[in-house]
Amino acid sequence: MRWIHPELGFMNPGLFISLFEQNGFITKLDRYIFEEVCSNLREWIDKGKRIVPISINVSRRDFECDDLADFIISMADKYDIPHSYLHIEVTESAYSDNPDLITKTIDKLHDSGFVIELDDFGAGYSSLSTLSNMHIDVMKLDMSLIRNDHPSEGKDVLQFAIYLAKMTNMKTVAEGVETLSQKERLENLGCDYIQGYYYSKPISKDQFEEYLEKNA
Repeated sequence: MRWIHPELGFMNPGLFISLFEQNGFITKLDRYIFEEVCSNLREWIDKGKRIVPISINVSRRDFECDDLADFIISMADKYDIPHSYLHIEVTESAYSDNPDLITKTIDKLHDSGFVIELDDFGAGYSSLSTLSNMHIDVMKLDMSLIRNDHPSEGKDVLQFAIYLAKMTNMKTVAEGVETLSQKERLENLGCDYIQGYYYSKPISKDQFEEYLEKNA
């Protein structure tokens, strides 16, 4: 998600998301984004275009609304989108705020067929209890793990994180991959998916359609 500002241009979310989380506007924005994703997927399905699962971030503030799971389910069903094509990204920090409420919400979404992703793993104080208490399908490795990966120094945290994910039956996604050496390192470690500027920078909806067709 990017804000195309009339004066400032293509704005990175790091410039405004924290403000939206503070003033509560993030929930309205997240719900708008979720419906846009469903609408776009429906459009592509109707046109016979190739589709892939789309990951959608859920802010910690979203969990303050009791109807979060019901909203996500109803919106997917409104556009008749198979739930498996919608991946719900939750950060560990959100879980620590209200573990009981978030676990209940995530369980309902997981049981309804949505894929649950744990975002930014390794960015803060990662807790093993989070992995054991929530139904998580995918562990997204924070880009700091990739950038600080120095196996020659005997501290192979990246390898351990991927091993931990496999031991708990989770797929792994490496974020922020920018170089061929990083890509090859992750492939050798058995990382399931790789994302980052190595493949593509953020692009518009039209460019994304072209990208999918080109790389089919």
